[in-house]
Amino acid sequence: MSRIDKYSFFSVFLFFIYLFPTFPTFTRTTGGRLGDIFLVAIAIGLMVIYLVASRRELKFTHFIYGVVVFLIFSGLIIISIFFELSYVSIRDLFEFHKPIYILLVFFVFASVQWDNSKIQKYIVNNYKSIFVIVIFYSFVEAFTGGIGNFISTTIYKSNRAILLGKATGSFGVTYFYAVFMIFSFYFFLFRYLFERKVLNLVFSLLSVICILASQSRTMIIVLAVSLVYLFFIYWSFEQFPNKKSFYITFFIFLGVIALSIQHILFWVESTYPYLYLGISALIEKGGVSETGGGSANIRYQQLLWVIENQSSFPLLGAGIGKATGPQLESFYALYLYRYGIIGITVYVIILIANYYYSIKCYKKAIADNSYVNASFFLAFSIFCITLPVSSISSVITDQPRFVVLYYGTLGIMLNYLYQNKKANHA
Repeated sequence: MSRIDKYSFFSVFLFFIYLFPTFPTFTRTTGGRLGDIFLVAIAIGLMVIYLVASRRELKFTHFIYGVVVFLIFSGLIIISIFFELSYVSIRDLFEFHKPIYILLVFFVFASVQWDNSKIQKYIVNNYKSIFVIVIFYSFVEAFTGGIGNFISTTIYKSNRAILLGKATGSFGVTYFYAVFMIFSFYFFLFRYLFERKVLNLVFSLLSVICILASQSRTMIIVLAVSLVYLFFIYWSFEQFPNKKSFYITFFIFLGVIALSIQHILFWVESTYPYLYLGISALIEKGGVSETGGGSANIRYQQLLWVIENQSSFPLLGAGIGKATGPQLESFYALYLYRYGIIGITVYVIILIANYYYSIKCYKKAIADNSYVNASFFLAFSIFCITLPVSSISSVITDQPRFVVLYYGTLGIMLNYLYQNKKANHA
């Protein structure tokens, strides 16, 4: 495989991962969505072929990092299956694909030499194109009535009443899609702040509309948390121009929101009733409860069930959790039950590493005047900082499409910084 083909693979692979139709209405079974299984199976096949056919340049320490994490989670899955041996079904064995899939993604993205031009051409520009495609598709999906619903339930999302009129993009789930659009929002916002191109601002605002169109209450909270984080840390962003203008605009925006709050609430109530009712109910009831209904209460009750049913040795998992209790969704419930404190600790270490390296890569890209890449890495840092909140809804980074963003970007960053280190020592 030639050097140009080696890098071109990533363009094809990213479009395949994020836009591959899973036909959930037609492929959903009692064991799960076959479309997602096909997506992962094909992706694994492509990555194995790539690693075998291309000249691999994986640093030995990066290889060890990947293998150690793979062995830890594979071992924890075996222990969890053993604890629930009397309940094990064939679909429980599918959990073994996750560490394999994650390991291959990390190896593939960490196996080539990344510099600014290659990251921009083969990674960032492709993500930009995918963002634009998903945005336009989502407008068709959410705002064209029966036509959009027919298209979306044919190729990407299940034909369920609760999803009617909501945008899910190619992810098929509102909160997965909304997280992706939050990433898109910040990517285009930072590009606008660097380059002052109006088109970037337009796509940033369109991304916000897409987040609202998902009607995911958790992700609206995540967006608010990320904006608060941005407000307090924006002053420290290197080489961003007009910082005073940013803060003045921010306060003016808050003032307009405060003065128009009644009109805004009326618009949200009439346009996004599911979103409005969910958030208002959560506020009126003062939080979650052990007996209440709604998704927030259900996830809280799942966590209480896990704490009650965890093994007497919580360092390890207590089971896979597919047959012995409620269908666990939140990261906090699922990982505690399935992987124990060890699994959560390893995950937190990876999260901290991702955030740390994203800031380092942002600073390196700034030093190299690569503002497109800097926007990507900075948006990724916000994705990481908000994961503790967005993971309340589900394990975002275990979703097949997000594995590529999360662990693939980690592989890119490690290699990007390693190449820079080699260059400095040359």
